[in-house]
Formats: sequence, C-alpha cells, structure tokens
Amino acid sequence: MNTDTQMDTHIEITLVRHGEAEHNKIGINPLPMDYALTETGKWEAQRVAESLSEREYDIVFVSRLSRTKATLAPYLAVHPELKVFEDELLSERNMGELVGTPREMIVYKTEADMEEAVRWKPKSGESIMDVFKRAEKFMKKLRCEYTGKHVLVCGHQSFLRALEILITGRPLHNYYSDKLARLKNAEIRHFTLN
Repeated sequence: MNTDTQMDTHIEITLVRHGEAEHNKIGINPLPMDYALTETGKWEAQRVAESLSEREYDIVFVSRLSRTKATLAPYLAVHPELKVFEDELLSERNMGELVGTPREMIVYKTEADMEEAVRWKPKSGESIMDVFKRAEKFMKKLRCEYTGKHVLVCGHQSFLRALEILITGRPLHNYYSDKLARLKNAEIRHFTLN
C-alpha cells in the first residue's frame, strides 16, 4: 500500500502538569481562584521548556487558569507559531465545600473504598467520575479533530490523572491507588493514541 495515501490515525499526546503554585506549596485543595506559580514553579517552567524542545507540537491546550499558561510560557516564547487553546474541560477539579482544606482530608485505603470514592462528590463540587467524563469529552475532541497531530496538554492533577487512566485503559478506581504514579508538578508524560 502506498504510504503517501494512508491516513495517519494516531495522535501523539504530551501531558504536562503545571509547575508548583501557591496552593501546592501549602498543601490545600485549591480555592476557585487563580494561584500564581511560586519561584520553584517558575524554575520548573524553564525545565519544562527545555524538555519540550526535544519534540515538535501541532497544537497546545491549556486550562483557563494562568498557572498552566505560565508553565508553558518559556516554551511558547520560542514557538510563537503554535496555536494555544484554553479549554474548560481541562479545569481543576471543583472541590466544592472542601476548597481550602488540607489535601490529606481525602484518603482511601481499600480497593472497595476507591471504587466508591470515584463516585463521591463534595457538596457543590465534582466527583472523580465527573472529571473522568470531562476527560472522555476531551479525548473525543482529539480523536475527531486532531488525528495525525502531536498535541501538548498542560493541565491539573485531577484532570490529567483521569485522562491518563483513559489513555492507558486502566480501571477508573485506580485513580486513588498507587498503581499509577501521580504526576508531580511540572512532570511530562508522552503517549501515542492509536
């Protein structure tokens, strides 16, 4: 078969968690406000730019929060040709009544707890299942509009974890388990979707 006429149906996707922000530093569930990068986060953004320069990207997605844009700013400064889209689907998980509380308030120890935990939602907030549904919508958009492209996504822990679970085909109840390492601030992971 002639490879020139073959349709490229894969998507290269690179996930980047934003650099350290103030709420990460103090260890709380984020308030519904825009936290800036810390000095460490700004340093991490420089390291992200260096790592990302090893690949070429066709399109960039960020959340509406400035910490995702600030994390990619050093990279985008040398790639002004890239189209950058803000997408609400990439938003931080809405923790409702738990905003501003220590992250350690949410702990699940058994597999049964974890299966139930993905459906639990704080009052006025989102469940992990809700976040996963956003990840599914985002994945559908990628498959419909960006096949054959290399996509760069900078987002937040909850959304990126749900998206990675979807990409790797793991069960959603693994969200709270240690079977899948959590993305650290400014960590980068690469995937190929077929």
